[in-house]
Amino acid sequence: ACREGPIIVPCSRIRVLDGSLPAPSNSRAEGMWNAQKTKPPFWPAHRVVNQTADTFGLRLIILRDETSDPLHGLAPLPAEFGSAIAFLVRRTLTPVPMP
Repeated sequence: ACREGPIIVPCSRIRVLDGSLPAPSNSRAEGMWNAQKTKPPFWPAHRVVNQTADTFGLRLIILRDETSDPLHGLAPLPAEFGSAIAFLVRRTLTPVPMP
């Protein structure tokens, strides 16, 4: 069902990599959400977007849960993105125009 239409994620749960850390990737060991509990940067449960060689655009981090806490290596999305981003499920989550 999730491959039939976009998944809408509020921008309050999306961050942009700020370039201060090496580019992360998704782990296959922990299910859908990555959890950095034992090594830096100790982010809460998250998913990396635009991390494969055939994707383009900003590397985004989707947080499972909303937080206002500052997260090392991550910046909030610029206001120009609006209030939500739509993603399609492909090999990775792919940002698409809002429906």
